Amino acid sequence: MKSLNQYTYNRIQNSQQETFLDTGYFSTVTTTSGSYGEPIENSVSGSPIACSFHWTGGKETWKEPVNYLKADAILKIPTNTQVNQKDLFILTKQKTETLSNPITFEVISNPRKSISGIIIDLKKVET
Repeated sequence: MKSLNQYTYNRIQNSQQETFLDTGYFSTVTTTSGSYGEPIENSVSGSPIACSFHWTGGKETWKEPVNYLKADAILKIPTNTQVNQKDLFILTKQKTETLSNPITFEVISNPRKSISGIIIDLKKVET
């Protein structure tokens, strides 16, 4: 199989990112120790990013060892986005509609890099 040249690779990424009609942002959660050694969680909200968000209707994904994690949604983000499994994703706009109550999700899978973006499984956080 012939590998892609940089021009073709960039065209694929750009055309895919033009289909990112949804908007959201990641909230990075960090844990520090308080004065008595107790864990204190802090979160820092990132900048809004264009993404492609799809509800899955409760798709189950397999993870080692035999555990089933219920994914409520799949998210595709640009390849240059930094994300880790402790982050939360807040969906603020879906297609043309700005959500009056943004929806919060936790990342439940390792980010999977594809030629057109990074794919992540999400689970809705009940509030």
